[in-house]
Amino acid sequence: MTILDRDLINEICRDTIYKAVMQSQSVKNKLTLQEHTTLCNYALSIPYKESVELISELGIRDFESNFKSSLKYGAAAIAGGIAGIKVKGGAIGAMAGLSLGVLFSYLFRKTTDPCWLACIKTKPDQKQMCKYICYIKGCDSIISDINKQINRCSATKNPVKCQRSLNKAGVRWKIKKTKYREQLALAKDKYTKKRLKSRTREIKKQQRKIARKLY
Repeated sequence: MTILDRDLINEICRDTIYKAVMQSQSVKNKLTLQEHTTLCNYALSIPYKESVELISELGIRDFESNFKSSLKYGAAAIAGGIAGIKVKGGAIGAMAGLSLGVLFSYLFRKTTDPCWLACIKTKPDQKQMCKYICYIKGCDSIISDINKQINRCSATKNPVKCQRSLNKAGVRWKIKKTKYREQLALAKDKYTKKRLKSRTREIKKQQRKIARKLY
């Protein structure tokens, strides 16, 4: 695993832990507001080794080795289990939830980060549109991969669980795609209005110049 891969996985694990802390009512009940805020801030700066250990405590045993296996064999390896992949402690059920989310987030970032870096070079008022276009393409890539993985579920130890987990993941990514399409539409509308306003100012400016020459 390269340093860049480790950094990306660490960032995704941090985000997963942060969301878990934010959404856990039991954690909120045990801590003061200041303690909870401190914990949330800490979750966003956890080093790689500790973030992987915490992910394991959240339900994924031997996360790193299983994650490497899932990259090699695909999401079906997590969702249904494949011969040759050892999942200790019967953790396939947990892996089908949290680890699928981490895996697809990783693949999404691998797809969209280079696209987003290219967007940075575009004009400032076009960056938002460019970003959402990247995200939509990223969602399409994940949805396509999920469909391919569903076709491999018959070769897993638990085809029914595999299909159910991947179908749920597919629905989540379709929802994400819809959200990004809505945000793209808003960004396009904002860009169009800004361009129209700028064009209107330019026309008025030209009209004033013409009027001054005439009078």
